Amino acid sequence: MLTIFNRKRLGTILSMKRQAEIRAALSHAGIAYCVKAEYAAARTRGPQVSFAGDRMGVNSAESTLYTFYVHRKQYELAAKISGLGYLR
Repeated sequence: MLTIFNRKRLGTILSMKRQAEIRAALSHAGIAYCVKAEYAAARTRGPQVSFAGDRMGVNSAESTLYTFYVHRKQYELAAKISGLGYLR
């Protein structure tokens, strides 16, 4: 089970296709992970009110940040499999 105390950030990406590939690879290897998805434009906008038409014309596939977390003990294997992370 992943908690904030035993997990490590594997990496952050923008591509929806790439995050699907990484999720499949981690699942296939039996590595427990969690993904935090957040709308990237919301990070820079601050406390402004968002309107329904605010996202028109924005490529949603490339405007979401996907942050992967894995168990600390499985970090090196996950980094090798996914191509994310830093091996030390």
